[in-house]
Amino acid sequence: MSDGVALGAALHFDFELAADPRPFAKIVESLFGATSPEGVFRHFYTSVDNRLTLPPAPLDLRKLLRRIADGKISTAAAETAPKTPEVDEMCVSADTAPLASRSRSMTTCRYDLTASFGAARLAAVRTQRALDAVVAFADAVAARAGVVHWARSTVHASCLASCSGSARLSREQSGHITDLMYWQPRWGDVIRGPAWGTFLGATHVATLGGVARIERDSGCARVVALGSGGAFLQATPLDAPIVEGDDDGGALARLAAFLAPVMGRRT
Repeated sequence: MSDGVALGAALHFDFELAADPRPFAKIVESLFGATSPEGVFRHFYTSVDNRLTLPPAPLDLRKLLRRIADGKISTAAAETAPKTPEVDEMCVSADTAPLASRSRSMTTCRYDLTASFGAARLAAVRTQRALDAVVAFADAVAARAGVVHWARSTVHASCLASCSGSARLSREQSGHITDLMYWQPRWGDVIRGPAWGTFLGATHVATLGGVARIERDSGCARVVALGSGGAFLQATPLDAPIVEGDDDGGALARLAAFLAPVMGRRT
């Protein structure tokens, strides 16, 4: 069951949100709403010139979208308020800088979005709704790669998505995240994953023989064709997620074999 576990997601894409912030507006509003007068949710941003920015403020999506459209910020995010219990945390953060001021990416894609959901918050927003919001964003920005991970703690799920570290992770967890980053410079050209949820770009789908073949032969519980020509592959049903570090019964190994033509290969 997905009850009691956290979710982390990451997407890699070339879509310039500074020119059209509607995909970001949609995912934030669907998960957080447009405003948070009581300060349950906050928004924050970082500037393109790395100057200090104001502390997170009560969520006001209209103000945040104006900042994105101004082209003066590099990252925009919505999150739960500070000191929220980990199981109730939620954060969505996206690169939004104009192409002209965008610094070099760690992948072949220009931009990233990461999202994390604690178990209690995931139950509050409903797991399928949260997943659908991530998939809808991927479709809107024509994501070229991405993953969805399940973990027993929010910090672990978040670090799996963002490829970051934390003192709260074990040595084994941190080492595994480092291993997952081996092909990071080529994500977009090759897939990121496979994971419980794996996003394919249009080129990957074509290489694999199209969505119909993926549905027939991948062994996934769910395949979502995206308008961009890409697809989202969900390895197991939502009520039977593959939690990071657990025995997956071979589901990911079988998926990796199917996806081998679009994965990086060590020589």
